[in-house]
Amino acid sequence: MIPLRRLLFHGRKSGCTFMIYTRLQVVGMGEVGHTRINKNREVRPFRFSLAHVLSPLGLYLVSAILLLKIEPQDKLLKLLNVGDSILEILASYKWAYPIVVFVVISIIIKKFFSNILHRKYLLHTQREYYLGPIWLLGIASWIDSASTLNARSIPVWQFFKLLILHESILYNNLEIDVPEVSSEASSSKVTVSYTKGTNSNFKRLMIGISDTYKIDYNKLPSTLKCDDYVEIRSDHGNNREYSSELVKKCVEEINKAQKAGITEISILPNTIPKHIQEIVRECFSDAGRNGDICVYVNENPRSNNYNYTIKRHRIL
Repeated sequence: MIPLRRLLFHGRKSGCTFMIYTRLQVVGMGEVGHTRINKNREVRPFRFSLAHVLSPLGLYLVSAILLLKIEPQDKLLKLLNVGDSILEILASYKWAYPIVVFVVISIIIKKFFSNILHRKYLLHTQREYYLGPIWLLGIASWIDSASTLNARSIPVWQFFKLLILHESILYNNLEIDVPEVSSEASSSKVTVSYTKGTNSNFKRLMIGISDTYKIDYNKLPSTLKCDDYVEIRSDHGNNREYSSELVKKCVEEINKAQKAGITEISILPNTIPKHIQEIVRECFSDAGRNGDICVYVNENPRSNNYNYTIKRHRIL
């Protein structure tokens, strides 16, 4: 957890003491339960679509219209170096000509901002946190000149979902930047604990994955406590480190659940993105094609003081 820092200044003229409080804004997939996010840094759908969908589209459209007004069609076609087959289409269908111009102008402008101005990230990696629909991220990755997200800038369930759907048409242009972490310490240990549900449904299982910060079972909603609960915990003291043993235990428990006939798993993740990436790769990389199982990820929103709620999102 990043501590609050106090900057203290003394005003001699007024005899007053001025105190300015600042907080480092670092949002992490596994740290979300212990990091306070400034509301001004939460990026809502309207703000995101305005910056990364509507504004780029407006720029492309205005540029294309100006070019169509200024340059004659034959000169513009030569300038764009369009092939003979495209020329035939443009000669037969007048509507295709402005569309092709719009697409070409869009590609040129995107390349300019991406390569020359070095735009890469859709969201600031340290100061912004996305709170909007996942499909909007996919659309923005195709329209905006930037197409990369840091795993710490999006909700954990969206990170899971994007890892699983990375090959689909909507999301295959979107890149996820997973922060690197140090290797596991020799003193680290992984523990697996089991808690029987109050009203167990043998087809459902809840799995908590944590490192550094333990998930407080007592603070979970009573409805979640109905199902059997497994917590896989890696203790590294106060450090965030990658543990291959933690990933191994998670894979074992998920495989064990599938073999036991479990058809629904709810995951409560409180861990670093690297662990999530490896767990998805080991367990869900086939997008569920090899098993009849539903997988959900529960939320621990800021509005609930980062405690887990019954709200969950299906990722598989």
